[in-house]
Amino acid sequence: LMYQLALAPPKIACNIIERFFLEQVNHKNAQDYVKQRNIVIPENSSFNVGYAPSGNALLAHARDKGVRTEILEEIGVLKSNDKGIYDFFYNRLIFPVCNSKGQTIAFAGRDLNENPKIKYLNTHESCIYTKGNELYALNIARFAIKNEDRAYIVEGYTDVLRMHSVDVINSVATGGTA
Repeated sequence: LMYQLALAPPKIACNIIERFFLEQVNHKNAQDYVKQRNIVIPENSSFNVGYAPSGNALLAHARDKGVRTEILEEIGVLKSNDKGIYDFFYNRLIFPVCNSKGQTIAFAGRDLNENPKIKYLNTHESCIYTKGNELYALNIARFAIKNEDRAYIVEGYTDVLRMHSVDVINSVATGGTA
């Protein structure tokens, strides 16, 4: 198993990362923010909103699971500089971005600090993610869009969550402007 994870291609690595962030979503910072902003995460959904804790928790998790850090740098969740490798996201609510088939291919993170310099960060384009080719929640909304012959395109990730929570399932969002 360790050998298989070490050779994990980017899509498999994205699934491992998504599970890690999802397991952190009950962190006090995340729950306080969700309550404060009255963010509704639809029950029994595929949104898998998560949380990236401060520090290098993802890096530690990846090393523990045997995932090559080069793959995580390639998909943009780890960065490196002359001081070493570090988590790209920290203290952020994480929104996994999926392709139309439901495969996680990228991540967006909302800073939970008061008056952040940069509210949202998105992973960069990679071998599996081209920003202009994806709509957030299309994997969830596509059948409703087809059945209703219309789509609502809303501004952001939390807007999509709110629309889906009131059963407007044919709603999607662009991947941000940055």
